[in-house]
Amino acid sequence: MKNKIILSSGGLGNQLFIIWHAFCLSYDKDLNIYINTSLHDLSYKKTPPFIFSKFSKYLIRKTNLKKPNFFMKVYNLISLLCIRMLKYKKNDKHQIQEISYSKRPIYSINIKNKAHEFGYYQSFKDFQLNKDKLIKFKKLFWNYFNISDYKQNIFNIYENKKMNFDSLEVDLAIHFRRGDYKKSEYKMLLLDINYFKNALKMLSQRKEFTNKIFKITIFTDSKEKEELKELVDLLKTNLKISFIYLDNSKPLTSFLYMSKSQIFLISNSTFSLWSALLAKNANLIYVPKQWQKDITIYDMGLDLIKNITPISVV
Repeated sequence: MKNKIILSSGGLGNQLFIIWHAFCLSYDKDLNIYINTSLHDLSYKKTPPFIFSKFSKYLIRKTNLKKPNFFMKVYNLISLLCIRMLKYKKNDKHQIQEISYSKRPIYSINIKNKAHEFGYYQSFKDFQLNKDKLIKFKKLFWNYFNISDYKQNIFNIYENKKMNFDSLEVDLAIHFRRGDYKKSEYKMLLLDINYFKNALKMLSQRKEFTNKIFKITIFTDSKEKEELKELVDLLKTNLKISFIYLDNSKPLTSFLYMSKSQIFLISNSTFSLWSALLAKNANLIYVPKQWQKDITIYDMGLDLIKNITPISVV
């Protein structure tokens, strides 16, 4: 029996990709799969906390994922330090290229007959090859998380008092990612208003929503009032709206409430992408064609997923 240890890193969306990857590998009866959370535990280079600590323990009880004992945790910590000391490079012999996401490789290093993998695993080959497992993963996720246990902190920033909406309402979630994407050192693609304009124009032209009224919640880390005002004005110009809310909850709460929506207009962010993929009633998911500066959704295989509609970012 071989041991494979998956190193977790990044924020909520990236953590879910890593958990999902480990979950898929756990079906291999010749492997013992562990998730190494040392980066989170040590706050290495300001790595965020491991948000899904309790959920991963639940998965260990319900699946073939393995629980690391004390000695395994110490071993993982030492191995992590060894991995960092190796200063892996793109031409490293231990590098593994993902089939459909070659610009973001996974690295694998063997230490004492244990394979350590690290990367962001943002490849949708797993979804295409494991559609049945995604259904089970989604079921386990919602068996564990009860949304009523989380209190959403939202503000009503617009109300249309002239409109009778009742049964015609459709929930639309908009993820307006700014924050760290604005920092040049992260080298992330910051979507401008044109992407949202293109998506809203396409949505307004869909016949099935001709007589629908939209109840909109904006999920954002932006603190700039002018940016938000421009987005709200754009919404009011393109759609019939009953309410617009602004979410100000903690990340996990925002994530769970976002997933209640029927239509998603997401940013190039794994946070809102996973929320849409795990949603129970997602009818339509708008995503930017250009995911990052050097990566498109076609590189990732994201365009092959049901209900996904690619939108130009210019």
